[in-house]
Order: sequence, then structure tokens, then C-alpha cells
Amino acid sequence: MEQQASHSALLGSLSQVVGELVDENQGNAIGLVEVLRLLERLHRGITEGAFQDALPQNRQELYKLMRIIEEEGGWPHIPKMKLHMLYSHLTETRVEPGEEQDGGVASGSGTSGN
Repeated sequence: MEQQASHSALLGSLSQVVGELVDENQGNAIGLVEVLRLLERLHRGITEGAFQDALPQNRQELYKLMRIIEEEGGWPHIPKMKLHMLYSHLTETRVEPGEEQDGGVASGSGTSGN
């Protein structure tokens, strides 16, 4: 039980540090990409190393592990943002020439001399 409490405390600390990094990089896409790259490298390293080494050696134990994983939230996955998602963000936030940020018409462009 003590090992589980230590494990939970370390995960909580790790989550807090990642959260602080995200907060510090608000508005900084490059900084946030660096955080995401680190998380992806850690995920890959754990999956391909320690996790594979810890897998059960028989079907019954593997089935039991898979059942526990599914019951506790499923398989961890870090999806990558697709290019079309980045593009859709650009088209949503793009401001046309002559328009204000809120979508209104720029001042002075709606008057006529007649």
C-alpha cells in the first residue's frame, strides 16, 4: 500500500509539473509543441521498453491485465493533431482585409457620398 501511495504522489507531482509547463507556455505554440514532443518521447520509451518488459508471460495473466486496463480507462494513446485541424483553425481565426477582429466592417467603409 505504501508503494501505491508513493506511486500516486509521484504521478501527481509529474502532472503538476506538466501543467505548470503548459501554463508557462500559454500562447507559445513552439513551447507547447516542445512539451508535446517530450510527452510523446516518454510515452514511446515507456511503451517500447519497461512496459513490454513488464508484460505477463501467459495468456491468462495477459487477459487479466487487458481487462484491468479497459476497466480503468482504456489504453493510453497520444494522438497527433492532423494538418487539416491546423488549417481549420487558421480559417476560423483569419481576418479578412477591411474587417475588424469581431467580424464587423472597418469604420468608415459603410458610408457613401450620395
